[in-house]
Amino acid sequence: MKKYLAVTAKVIGAENYVAWFADEILGFATAKTRSEVIAKLPDLLAGAFLGTSKRVEPRITLLEEIDPEILEGSELIETCWVEAPPINPMAQAIFEAMCKNNINSNQLAKRMGISRAAISKLTDPTRTAPYQLDTLERIAAALDMELELPKFLPRTSSPSFATT
Repeated sequence: MKKYLAVTAKVIGAENYVAWFADEILGFATAKTRSEVIAKLPDLLAGAFLGTSKRVEPRITLLEEIDPEILEGSELIETCWVEAPPINPMAQAIFEAMCKNNINSNQLAKRMGISRAAISKLTDPTRTAPYQLDTLERIAAALDMELELPKFLPRTSSPSFATT
C-alpha cells in the first residue's frame, strides 16, 4: 500500500500540533499532541481521495505555502510516513452516486428523513460497520436510482469449512 510523507510541528505560541502532507493532497489537521494529530492523518487521506474530508476544509496545500514564521525556531518539526486506510467501496459508491445526481449530504438526509450525521457515517470512507440492505434501498430510492445486489459466483476451490 502506498505511503505518504507527513510533516508535524508544534505550533509556536500555542499548545497544538499541526500536520500536513508533503504531497499535494489537501489541507492540514491540528490536535493537542503529536500522536493525536498523526492519528487523524489516515482518515484525512481517505477523505481526500473521495473529496469527503470531514476533519479539515479540503484544499491543496504545498509545503512552500506553509507560513515559514509558524515553523521558525521550532525544534519539534518531524516527519512520518502515513498509510492510507482501505477505502470502503460501498461508501465510495454512495458518494459517487450522490455526485452523479448532484445531491449533497444535506439533501440526501432530507430525502431519506434522517440526520446529516447519519449520512456522514454512511459515506465515511473508513467505515467498517456493515450496511443494512433496507438502508441501501432507501439511499437508492432517495437518489432515484436502482440498487443492484451483489452476485454469488461459483467457487473456484472447495469450501474451507467442515460439515458435521
